[in-house]
Amino acid sequence: MDVLLVFAILFAIALVGLLIVRSPAYADWARLAKLYAAKHGAPRNLTSMQSGKVGKLLYNGTLNLAPTPKGIYLSTFPLLRSQAPPLLIPWEAIAQVEKIAEGFYPSYRLTIEPLLMTVILPRKPLEASIAMLEEKTEPQPMATQPLRSPSLSDLPTDGLKPLSQALISETAAKAKVSPRLRQNYNFHEHSERVQRFLNAMQPGTYVRPHRHRAVEGANRFEFFLVLQGVLGFLVMDERGQVLHTECLAADGAVRGIELAQENYHTLVALAPDTVMFELKEGPYDAQTDKEFLSMFPAEGTPEAAQWVKNWESYFTH
Repeated sequence: MDVLLVFAILFAIALVGLLIVRSPAYADWARLAKLYAAKHGAPRNLTSMQSGKVGKLLYNGTLNLAPTPKGIYLSTFPLLRSQAPPLLIPWEAIAQVEKIAEGFYPSYRLTIEPLLMTVILPRKPLEASIAMLEEKTEPQPMATQPLRSPSLSDLPTDGLKPLSQALISETAAKAKVSPRLRQNYNFHEHSERVQRFLNAMQPGTYVRPHRHRAVEGANRFEFFLVLQGVLGFLVMDERGQVLHTECLAADGAVRGIELAQENYHTLVALAPDTVMFELKEGPYDAQTDKEFLSMFPAEGTPEAAQWVKNWESYFTH
């Protein structure tokens, strides 16, 4: 009888685990794991059998968590770890912290970048570490305390902004989980006259053909320099006909190109984790920055995906 009881308990645990794994909302943990899977074992200060939410899914008494110098370690039952690997969410990935009461327990609602996903965790195990983070931020209203990345004044290097391989890889990783399959990292503010930024693109991303119209007092050129991967560059006329193509590759014969204002163009990523550096004149105004060719579809449509395949064919041999 004891053997049957143990078997029944194990079966019930496995069944509950299976139901959680098959929940549509469980995909939120998987999205975090693509960016923040833990590379080392659990820390010694682990607090077990905690309740919280990752995205939309409630984990009732099945979470283990611990603050570490690098971020928040988070795991669940061992039976689920093939589907829900342990996470280490870096402190710098926490964009916002809000104190709430989740059920009967004081909790933190954490907004995680770049997914802007909400994670709700019990306050007590994290309180000391969150308080230290909040001390480093500028004063904010008490209800919500957004965390910020270090500003130039925080840097001990006289305002330097390194363009490192780590930054390139991080931006490419964010592009991989973005619905648009691309991600910018700006070195500038939109109000500045010199716009300079990384643009990471994954294969399949759709850049609707457009041009930058001339405006008084500004030259609307663009300069593209491929730092990693391969990029297909296409120039078009006002009817959408391709006039010129150029293959830009980090290790190729042509690595960058400058495009004069008024020229319609589009781009396709020809290799995973393609990252380019863009330079153009600002300031940036979302309402007037681009003039799209109306015959091409908006982003997110099946027709858009077909156009990407069409443009990619210009670069196949």
